[in-house]
Amino acid sequence: MEEIKVTLYTTEDCSKCKMLKQLLDSKHITYRDLNAIDNRESIKDTWFISAPIIKFEREGNDIWFGDIQEFINYLNDNGIGI
Repeated sequence: MEEIKVTLYTTEDCSKCKMLKQLLDSKHITYRDLNAIDNRESIKDTWFISAPIIKFEREGNDIWFGDIQEFINYLNDNGIGI
């Protein structure tokens, strides 16, 4: 099975972040959840300005998402977590 890594940069009061975590849990996709404010150095070059920010690592490539629907579409289009 292909190894994928998902890192979420979230904030405590973000309702979108909570919904995204519930979705990933329901698809049995493991993820690392990091506080976006505490880890701003890691995400400063992404140009995304609101949480959640999603880093998806697949086959040695990093794919960044700032839009949840775009990320969900990517998962569905690639049969990940189905």
